[in-house]
Amino acid sequence: AVKNAHKLRGKMFNLDDSADYFFDRAEIVWSSDYMPDDKDILMVRIRSIGVVQKRFNINKNMFEIYDAGGQRSERKKWMHHFGNVQAVIFVAALNHYCARLFEDETVNGMHESIRLFATICNEKHFEKTEMILFLNKNDLFRDRLSEGTTLRSCFHQTAGWDGEQWDKDTKDPTAEYEVMDYVPNATGASNDAAGAQEDSELFEQSYAHSVSFIQRQYSMVKENTAKLLYVHVTTATNKENVSKVFWDVQNMIIRKNLLRGGIV
Repeated sequence: AVKNAHKLRGKMFNLDDSADYFFDRAEIVWSSDYMPDDKDILMVRIRSIGVVQKRFNINKNMFEIYDAGGQRSERKKWMHHFGNVQAVIFVAALNHYCARLFEDETVNGMHESIRLFATICNEKHFEKTEMILFLNKNDLFRDRLSEGTTLRSCFHQTAGWDGEQWDKDTKDPTAEYEVMDYVPNATGASNDAAGAQEDSELFEQSYAHSVSFIQRQYSMVKENTAKLLYVHVTTATNKENVSKVFWDVQNMIIRKNLLRGGIV
């Protein structure tokens, strides 16, 4: 019964993204001598409440970061913190294209995320602020695609989406993506090496086009088309991936500040 209910996640109800991981480790977690390892700690989901301020000294450069809760009830607490920020990092979960919103399970999670991003990136406080988009949870996104869950479950009029459609018949011919859904074992021959290779290639093509389409949907809500949007595909539980991304981000912020100061 639990497994059958779990298959309906995203279609009928909200479920924490780490549930899969801990369901698979249930016997280990419930053992009397259980001690969490680094992966367990990284996979724990804790809601951000209010605004948490952190200061970091990285290579003699001081960074002040505000972590603001993304839930609807938390958003009204944000704006008075954002009077003079150099960059806004907006974290969007890629796998939420097939997830329900925590506060309202009738709403698609990515629909809500794109609407919130539109509000923030077009806010007058951020006219001169760098906008950085983290398309996070890439690992879970790949899992959902590999199960055959199409972007039509989010970006189609049948899913309540009135923007650009994930539909071959209505695709913009100038767009740099193809509407390409992955169907598991579509070739019918994935058990042999050649079939497995073909299946893998089809998946990677579908994945690349899907990420491109989602990135396009976030970019299209910017009212100032001349303003750049810096996009990174991330997996927050992958320390190497996150370290590289934050290194790129900090270099970008420092470079922009030097430009504003006329130093370079």
